[in-house]
Amino acid sequence: MGVSSELTMCRAPVDQSIAINKTQFFKPVPQVVWEFHIGGYQVLDKYLKSRKGRVLSLDEINYVGAIADSLVFTIEQMARIDEAYRAAFGEAGISARDPRISLYRTIFPQMTLWLLEHEGAQLRFEFETELARLEAA
Repeated sequence: MGVSSELTMCRAPVDQSIAINKTQFFKPVPQVVWEFHIGGYQVLDKYLKSRKGRVLSLDEINYVGAIADSLVFTIEQMARIDEAYRAAFGEAGISARDPRISLYRTIFPQMTLWLLEHEGAQLRFEFETELARLEAA
């Protein structure tokens, strides 16, 4: 049992829905969830586009909801991490002169090794770019 017709996708920000055909849609999908990126990919968009032009199974339909729920949880946790970071370092953040920077230069690249190579390389590049920006400030 699946969606009765082939998947064609359309996002309607006003009512926070993602239409998957003329009569069926996922709702509510907040804008922040729809726009969430991991590894350079917009998560829900990528998942649905990879199934475009075919009938979704019931498992795939349920999985979209599970993905959206996971993204909501992730976004909430990121906000908590940001709040803890601001509490620890203030709004200005961490300084390039902070002695922990050398520790971070060692640990962060190791943390990216579990990612796909191109994703890890991108994060390492962004990390080094940010450190260079801090050092120049």
